[in-house]
Amino acid sequence: MKLLIKQLLREGLDEAEFNYHVGHSTMPLGDNPEPYGSDNIFRMQGRGTGHFGSGIYFSTYTCGEEKDFDNKYGEHGSKGLVSNPNLMNVDTNLYRVDFDIYQNLYRVTSTNHAEILFKTLKFINETFYRFSAEYKDTKQIPTDLSNRYILIDNNLKQLKLKCPKYRNFIKMLISAYNDYTTSQDKSKNDYSASFSTRIMEYNGYNGVNVSNVKGYDNTLHGSVIYDMSKVDGEPKPIKDVSMFCKIKNNGAAGEDYSGNKYADIKFKLLSNKPLTYMDFELINDMDKKDQLTIFKRYNKFIPEGYLEYLNDYSKSIYFKTLENKIVKGVMDEELTPKIIETIIKNGYGNIIYNENIRFHNNTLLGYVLSMLWRFDDKDIENILMNIPRALNEDEIYYLNEFYKENESYYPNLKKYFDKYLSDSN
Repeated sequence: MKLLIKQLLREGLDEAEFNYHVGHSTMPLGDNPEPYGSDNIFRMQGRGTGHFGSGIYFSTYTCGEEKDFDNKYGEHGSKGLVSNPNLMNVDTNLYRVDFDIYQNLYRVTSTNHAEILFKTLKFINETFYRFSAEYKDTKQIPTDLSNRYILIDNNLKQLKLKCPKYRNFIKMLISAYNDYTTSQDKSKNDYSASFSTRIMEYNGYNGVNVSNVKGYDNTLHGSVIYDMSKVDGEPKPIKDVSMFCKIKNNGAAGEDYSGNKYADIKFKLLSNKPLTYMDFELINDMDKKDQLTIFKRYNKFIPEGYLEYLNDYSKSIYFKTLENKIVKGVMDEELTPKIIETIIKNGYGNIIYNENIRFHNNTLLGYVLSMLWRFDDKDIENILMNIPRALNEDEIYYLNEFYKENESYYPNLKKYFDKYLSDSN
C-alpha cells in the first residue's frame, strides 16, 4: 500500500524519472528479470564498460542520444509482455522503469563524479581478476594486493563509500573467486555479481543512477539496477556533492581525481608511477603515518637529485624501509652503482652488508665488491672500512681480484685489503 501511494503521488505530481532498456534479443525480460543477468563476474574480465555493476542497464535517452522515448512512452505504454509495474514493456524489446521506485541507487551528480566512480569500479574488477589468476596457481595472496587495497580504499572515500577492512576485503575476494571458479553451470550460479557490484552492495546500494549525466547516461554506459525485485529501499543521500565539480579528468583510476594534491601523490606513489621534484616536496608535508605506509610500498629507487627535496624525516623513512624491500626482492628497478653510491652517501651503507640480500646469485656485498672499480676512492674506503662481518668465499674472490689489478692505484687502502684477505687465510 505504501509503495502504491508513492506511485500515485508521483504520477499525480508528474515526478517520475523514467529510464529505458532496449533489449537485443526476441526474448522478453519477463515478470521477474534475473538478478545480475548482464555484466556479471563471468563476463567482465578485460571489458571496457559495464563496471557500474551486474544487472539491467537503462538510459533516459535524453542526454546525448538521438531518441527521446519520453515524448512517446513517458506516460503511456502497453503492458503486453510484462505485468510488473516496475518494469513496463512499452514497445517491442523496449522496457520502461521509474527510477523513483528504486531509492537505494547510488546517485551520480556530474560527469566528473561518474568518471571517478567508473574508473574506481573498473580498477576494483581488474583487482579481482588479477587476484584470481595468482590465487588459482599459488593459493597465496598477491604481493601487490595491499597497494591496490590502499588505492581502492582511498578512491572509495572520495566517493563517500566504504571499503571493507583489509581482512574482510580478502575474504570477499576469496568468496567471489569461489563463485567464479567452482560453479559447473555458470549461467545458474547462485551469486554471479561482479566484484564491483559486491562492493556497491556492501555499501547498501542496489545499482547506480546516472540519469541525465553527460557522457554516461547513454547506451555505452548507462544506469544499472542489480536486482529488479528490490523495490523502494532507503534513500542514501551523498554528502558534499560539490566536490565532484572540482575534480580533474585525466589519468588512471584515482589519479588526479581526488581534488586533493596529497591524495593524488599517494596514488602515484602506491602505483609506482614516475615522480617529479615537486611531488617529493609535497611528501614532506604529508601525514607521517601516510609517509610510512607509502614508502613501505613504493618499489622504486629515488635518484640522488630528487632525494635532496625530501626533509630528514621523509628521507629516513625511505631508507629505513628500503632494506626490507630489497631483502624481499620486490624492487622493480635495477640496483645500479649509482643507487649504491646514493645509499652510501646518505649514511645507510649497512644495507650493503646484509647477508640476506641476494643479488645476481650472490650477496649484495659480493655484487658491490665485483665492481669496486666503478666507485670513487672515498666510496671504496667507506665500503671496506665498515664491513662488520667475515667475508664469504665469493666476496673474498672478488676483493682479491680487485686487489691484484689495482694495488698500485689505492695504496691508502692496503690495510683493508690486508685485513680481509689475511682473515680469509
